Order: sequence, then structure tokens, then C-alpha cells
Amino acid sequence: MSFNIKSLELKENYTFDVIVEDGEERFIAKLELAPERISLTIRGEINEERNYSFGWGNIDQLTCHDVNKTFILYNLKFTHGQSNVLSHYPKYNAYFETTFDVSFLIYSESSFDDSFCSIDIHSDAISKWVGNTETQEEIIDSYHRKEAIFNSPDKLQEFNISINGIGILGVAYNLSMHSSSPDFKSGINFPPSLIYQFSNEISGIKMEQEFEKTYNLLAFLFGNDFIINKVNVLNTYRKRCSLYYPSRKLWPQYGNRLIFYPLGKDIRFNTLDIPSLSLEVFNTYFSLSSIESGYWKKYIKYKRMHNIEEQFLGFFRILETLSFKKKHFLDEAILASVCSKAEPYLIKKFGDKKNVKFFVKGLSRYNESKYNTEKNIQDFYLSLPKIITAQWEFDKNSIGLICKLRNDMTHANDYYLDESEIYAKTKFIEVLLIISMCKKIGISLSDLEKVINRIDGYHLLIKEQI
Repeated sequence: MSFNIKSLELKENYTFDVIVEDGEERFIAKLELAPERISLTIRGEINEERNYSFGWGNIDQLTCHDVNKTFILYNLKFTHGQSNVLSHYPKYNAYFETTFDVSFLIYSESSFDDSFCSIDIHSDAISKWVGNTETQEEIIDSYHRKEAIFNSPDKLQEFNISINGIGILGVAYNLSMHSSSPDFKSGINFPPSLIYQFSNEISGIKMEQEFEKTYNLLAFLFGNDFIINKVNVLNTYRKRCSLYYPSRKLWPQYGNRLIFYPLGKDIRFNTLDIPSLSLEVFNTYFSLSSIESGYWKKYIKYKRMHNIEEQFLGFFRILETLSFKKKHFLDEAILASVCSKAEPYLIKKFGDKKNVKFFVKGLSRYNESKYNTEKNIQDFYLSLPKIITAQWEFDKNSIGLICKLRNDMTHANDYYLDESEIYAKTKFIEVLLIISMCKKIGISLSDLEKVINRIDGYHLLIKEQI
């Protein structure tokens, strides 16, 4: 039992003795939170008057309490359990214990409903991405001038942008003051966080989906997974809650990497001439369909993989999809007309209506495939500025060999390349994919030219200097 926890830190472990609500019944449970796993173990006695309805199945959503604290748990997966009969007579009485893995939970110091209006992501990586800006200097100057900056939220904003029909997204500074004579220090702290405010209330499930979508874009711009310290969410009563999920799987494999595309807004010392990120990128990204924004999720998933062949195939699949173009061998309308007229004759000639219809339908699909994967990726490569591709070891002709490698891997054919060659080809496909994804969300090639060398492993593409 803990009385002094205001919010949950994602890197910390917690244990709570809670009461689980099951209709009118209440059962004791142990809720254990760790970066690797969230688990809930429910136990108690049941009899003819007291029933446990959850059984041995999964649970979509569950509410539990610890004195003055409330937890809403989501997507509970049953892992194991036991049940023992204590007595049959004069009354049936049994003991049960069930354990679940929990996908994520939302925590608050008070009761709340499953309805939320904002996400607030706190991470050191966000500070690194924002960089040293003029806004930060203005905050310091305002403090020295003894201005009431706590009452001026506009002064604490780095940026915000309206997301069409969804809400407002931006970076704001979390101002606090400190003083300690024993420690010989006094002043202010104002670390940034990324805030996503929704126009309409959303459920916990939807909120977690929006959080994941936001994380995937940030991880793409950062160039890697990143550690999140905490995620605050506001419920509809403007009470602060905490989102907690098993975060260990999202920790970066390697630390101290360059940020791929920094925010670059009002940077005080832009010695590297890095272009600022267009804020319309966020609007474009959050306006994508779920299938299209899913490419970012898949990209981050493949980037985490340790097996280089799986990573290569994953990157290739996304690039193949993004570069796909239809090109017809024959005029589509004329072919459809000819097929319509020929179909009755073919059915009569072969006496197989089902297969004739399937064959004719397949002709239209085949007619669209004049451009194969190799041609589509080559065309995309040729659309890139020469100032970028001229530096690369790989050229248009390399794409044919890479497509063959993909086919060999897919069909388990023998191929003879050492791991360093596969790694270089994987990096080439990844760079093409990153460029394609950047274009998809409105990042111009002229801006990309100035940051592309910040991609991790980009040096593997560069020709050796003679």
C-alpha cells in the first residue's frame, strides 16, 4: 500500500495490493508493475452465493482500487490459475487464484472514468530533439526579470499545431522552481514534453493507440527507439492520471545516437545548418489512414530485429508497398470489353464456367503488372537528387541484384554473401525506405539532403575515397 505516489515512472517497479471489482463482488489481488511485465493475480473464495465471473479467459478491461487509488487495466491475457475445493458439505466452498498479463493500465489518485482528453509524454530524448532554442532563453530571461511566467502558458510553448479534426499537438515546457540552502542551489527547471490534446474525449484503448502512433513517428524522427520517463494523461475532469505499460521492449539497443531529424525550430546555434522540421509533417502524418500510418509501426518493429535477414525482408516489404505503381500492358477499357465478349465463347469451348471466370478476372490483374517490384524501386531511385545518389556505392543496377537476394531469401534458395554484404544491402534498402516515408509525410528532398547523413549506418552506402 502506497500513499505518496503522484504518478508512475515507467522505469520503476511497483507492487499494489488491490481490490478487484467483479459486478457486486470484490476480490483481493496483487498488481505488479515492471518495465518487463505487468501482472495481476486475483485470489479468493467462492461459494453458492459468491461467484467469480471472469473464469479462465481473457478480460478486455478491469477496474481495481488500492485505498484512494484507482487503476483501469486493459487487455488482460490469462496466463495460469488454480482452483481447490475447500468443502462440499454443508455448503460448497472453494479457493481460486488466477494470473493475467496486462497490456497497459491507467492510474490515478482518485476515481475516474474511461474517458481522456490529452497525452503528455516526458522523455530526455524529446529534450535532445528540441535542442537549445530561443524560447528557452526567453524563459530564463523572464525568470530573471521576475515576470509571472507561471501565468503565461504561451511563453512556455515551443510550438503547437492543430491536427485536422483530431486536436492540438505541441511541445511545452514544464516549469518548476527549487531552492535549497543546504545544497547551495536555487532556480528553475523547465524540461520539455510533447502534449497531444484531443478535440473530443476518447477511451483508454483509443488513447493508447494514439500514444503508440505518436511514439512511432517520434522514433522515426529520432532514428531509434527512445526511453520515456513517464506519460501523463488527463481525464475528462482535468485530473492527472498516469499511463503505464511494459516499456523495456522499447528501450533502444544502443545509446548516444544522433537524432536523425531534429526539430530545429529557433535553434540558438545552428552550426550544422540543419533545416527546421516543417510542423505540417505532424498534420500530414496524423491524417494518414490506419494502414498508411501502420508503415511507421512496421518500420520500427523491423528496426528492432536482431536477425539481419528478417530486417532486410521487412524493410523490403514496406519499400515495395510504398513504391508500387500500376502500369497497364493494354488499354484497360478495351481489354475489359474484349474479355466480356469472349467469356461466353470460352465457357462454351472449355465447359468450365468457374475456371473461365477466374481466368478472365486474372487477366485484368495481370494487365496492371507491367511494372514489377524491381522497376518500381528503380524508378524511385532515379527520382532522387543526384547530389545524394552520386555518393552511394549502390546504383540502379544494384537494385536487380537486391531483388534477386530478396527472392532467394523468401524461397530459401542458396545465396553466397557474407554478413557485412547483407548488412550493407539492408542499409541501402532502409535508406530508400526512410526517404520514401519522409516524402509521404511532406519532408522535401531538399531538406532531406541536409540530414540524410545522420541516418545510423549511412556511411555504409558511401563510396570509398581513392
